[in-house]
Amino acid sequence: MATQRTALVILGMHRSGTSSLAGLVSRLGCTLGDDLLEANEWNPLGYGEHREVVERHDALLRQLGLAWDSARTPDPTSDLHPGAERDFIALLARDFASDPLFGLKDPRLCRLIPLWRRVFEASGVDARYVIMLRHPLEIAASLSRRDDFSLSKSLLLWATHVLAAERETRGARRAFVEYSALMRDWRHVAGTLADDLGIRWPIDADRAAGDIESYLTPDLRHHSAPAWSAEASQRFPFATQLHEALARLVQEDGTEARAAVDLAGADWTAAAALYEPELADAALALADATERVRDADRARSKAERKLEQFADSPTLWLRTFLRRRLRGGAP
Repeated sequence: MATQRTALVILGMHRSGTSSLAGLVSRLGCTLGDDLLEANEWNPLGYGEHREVVERHDALLRQLGLAWDSARTPDPTSDLHPGAERDFIALLARDFASDPLFGLKDPRLCRLIPLWRRVFEASGVDARYVIMLRHPLEIAASLSRRDDFSLSKSLLLWATHVLAAERETRGARRAFVEYSALMRDWRHVAGTLADDLGIRWPIDADRAAGDIESYLTPDLRHHSAPAWSAEASQRFPFATQLHEALARLVQEDGTEARAAVDLAGADWTAAAALYEPELADAALALADATERVRDADRARSKAERKLEQFADSPTLWLRTFLRRRLRGGAP
């Protein structure tokens, strides 16, 4: 009889601390796979994201006319590429067949949970979900620094991700983690996750403590926003309402807290209708600017290649010079 496999699915908005959580659970023995995205200046200790999963997620979003920073979620009934589910099933069988506890982490997962629930069911995998929460103003500050996003765009992206993650995991075994709590007391978070999700960490916390404490250092946190400013609260009331509703879910994942999230979600839908045209215009402008940059890069590359040819062949340079003079062109 095959051993029951459990998937720890880490959900959350980009820049919300999901990488820090992935680093914690991997040091407690939760396998993330061998082919992970490389660390970079924005995540110097790594993302904890399976490279092929991320690439396939991006391809699926493109198929639906979306990108990672599109402020809307695919319709759960969308007809995705017919091979997507099959490909993910094969990936789990290939990379995690012998792992009783493995993890998947990618913020794009928030918007593709219906697909993955079918994948887990077909694979005989018991999925447990962790939704990572961070103050949205901290997320916005990080996105502003990394991607030059406006506050309105960052908050809409944050709402898109957390609402999809919360809605699509109702009825499943799940837990909520606040980034500030993770950075303050990782042992408590690890213990609470094990209790709430009914899992046992393969590596004891005491044995992993040295590795974890050298990883979860205070310098991982670059932005702190303990409270909403009056200006931000007045400008984005939907965001403050949703933030407060999610905080209630951390304390108790019950009917009243979920109703509060639903109410905040309705306000977010109205806010999205207000801001999406502005974001659509900005996206078009960005696409146009990106294309102009590509054209300039192509022209520069062509000029550089020509200069290299001239440098390697004085005769070619002289012939080109004389041809232009004979035609009356500039020397």
